[in-house]
Amino acid sequence: MPGSAAEEQDLLGARWARPLPPRAARADAGLAAALLALALVSVPVFVLGQSAAGARPPLWATAAWTLVITVPLAWRRRFPAGVAVVVAGAFLLGQATGNPERLVSQISLFTALYTVGAWGAQRRRSIVVRAGVVAAVLVWLAAVLVTDFPQDLPGGGAGGGGPQAAVLSLTVLQTLLFLAGAVALGESSRLSARRLAALQVRTGQLIAERERTSAQAAAQAVSAERLRIARELHDVVAHHVSAMGVQAAAARRVLLTAPARASGALATIESSARSAVDEMHRVLVALRSDGEQATAAAASQAPSALGVDQLPGLVAQAQASGTPAALTVDGRPRPVPATTGLTVYRLAQEALTNARKHAGPGARAEVRLRYHPDAVELVVEDHGGDRSPAPPGPGGPGLGGLGQLGDRKS
Repeated sequence: MPGSAAEEQDLLGARWARPLPPRAARADAGLAAALLALALVSVPVFVLGQSAAGARPPLWATAAWTLVITVPLAWRRRFPAGVAVVVAGAFLLGQATGNPERLVSQISLFTALYTVGAWGAQRRRSIVVRAGVVAAVLVWLAAVLVTDFPQDLPGGGAGGGGPQAAVLSLTVLQTLLFLAGAVALGESSRLSARRLAALQVRTGQLIAERERTSAQAAAQAVSAERLRIARELHDVVAHHVSAMGVQAAAARRVLLTAPARASGALATIESSARSAVDEMHRVLVALRSDGEQATAAAASQAPSALGVDQLPGLVAQAQASGTPAALTVDGRPRPVPATTGLTVYRLAQEALTNARKHAGPGARAEVRLRYHPDAVELVVEDHGGDRSPAPPGPGGPGLGGLGQLGDRKS
C-alpha cells in the first residue's frame, strides 16, 4: 500500500476526484426524502414545544425553510460545495428568524459539511467552503452568547438564569462537537478513498508489470527452444552429412580404379544416411515432449539410446569416414544419467565433425573419457592436418551448441 502522501500524489495526480458509486444519485435522493419526512414530524413538535411568548415564523416560511434545508441534499455528492453553502445559509437563516427546529437542521448541516470534505473534487475549494461554513456558525454562536446569555448567573443573586445558561452552554458544546466531527469524518473518508484508489492504481501497475515480465519470459523460452532445436538438428545432420560427403568424394575418385573401395565407401554412406534418419526421428520425438525430463525419458526408453556406451561406435564411424581417431577411457566406468550420456555423446560427435571438416586430410583425433568421483569429463583433441586453417567465418549453431551442451550438469 502506498505509504505517504507523496506516493499517492505521484500515483493519482493533483486533480484526482473521488469517483461516484453507481447509484449515488438515488441514494442521495433517498436521504433527502428521509430527512424531509423527518422534518415534517420534527418541525410541529418543536413549534408546539416553543413558549407561546416566543416569536414564531409564518407557516409558509417554515415550510419553505424545511424544503431548502433538506431537498438540496439530493445533489450533495454531485455539487458538494454548492449544497453546503445552501444548507448552511438555510441553517443560519432559521436560527436568525427564530425557527425552533433543531434536529433535522443540524443533521442536514452535518451531512453537507461532511460531504464537502469527503467528495469535493477541488481540494482548495473544499477547504475554503468548510472554513467559511464553520466561521459563519461560530459567528452565530458568538452572537447568541452575547445577546441571549443571562446576566444573572446561578449564585449571582436572582438565580433565575441557571436553566437558560445550561441550555445555551449545551447548545454551544453540541454545535462545536458536530462541526468538528463533520470536518474530521469528511477528511478521513476522503483520505481513505484516496489510499484505496492509489492502491488500486499500484495493483494495476504490478499486474501490468507481471504480464510484461511473463511475456518476456515466454519470448525468451521460445527463443531458447528454437536454439535447442537448431542445436539438435545440427548435431544430428552435420555429423552424418559431413561423413557422407567425405565418403562420396572418396568413392568418386576410386570408382573406376578400385570398385571395391568405392563400394565400401557407398556402404558407409548408406549406413550414415540410415543413422541420420534414425537420429532425426529420435530428435523429433524428443522435441514433441516438454523439456529435458521428457528427452531423458525418451532416451532411456529407446533401445538404441545414445550415450557414453556408444562412443566406441562414434569413433569407429569417424575412422570409417577417413579421420583416424582413438578412444581412451580413464577411471572406473559407471552408469551415468541419460541426459549426461547424451550430452557427452553430442559433444564428442560435434568435436569429431569439426575435426573432419576443418582440420583437413591427415588429421588425427583423440577422444578421452575420464570418470571422476562426482563428474564425467570428455576431452577431444585433434593433431592437425595438411590443410591450413580456414579464415574465421560466422559461427554456426554447432560451435555455440558446444558451450550450451558443456554447461549441462548431471
